[in-house]
Amino acid sequence: QILEEYEELVEVQKKFLEIIKPYKGIPQLLFRIGHAKLTPHSPRRKLDDFLKS
Repeated sequence: QILEEYEELVEVQKKFLEIIKPYKGIPQLLFRIGHAKLTPHSPRRKLDDFLKS
């Protein structure tokens, strides 16, 4: 949450702004485009565990 204004992140945010040198203002959104390594699916419960008759 480097773009948020948390007291604990003031120094990190200053360094971030020094690196990206925005033309004016402060960025509201920073994102990365690309692909992450595949992760395993979360375990799922059977449908019968939820249904009652």
